[in-house]
Amino acid sequence: MAATLVDSMTTGFKPEEYHDEYILALLKIVEARLKGVEVKAPESLQESEIEDLTEALKASIAAVGKK
Repeated sequence: MAATLVDSMTTGFKPEEYHDEYILALLKIVEARLKGVEVKAPESLQESEIEDLTEALKASIAAVGKK
């Protein structure tokens, strides 16, 4: 089932479409700290409420199939 999901979402790789969001965010924090701005850590993310991984995979496959 997971292989079906991956196969349905696979496309050609175009590196120009991808950006390192982590590095960009980190650079913003460093620049802010250099300017003397206090940077606060974000609140922790909420945990997912998925109870059944198989059902989540089926829902993902169905969502991709609609596109």
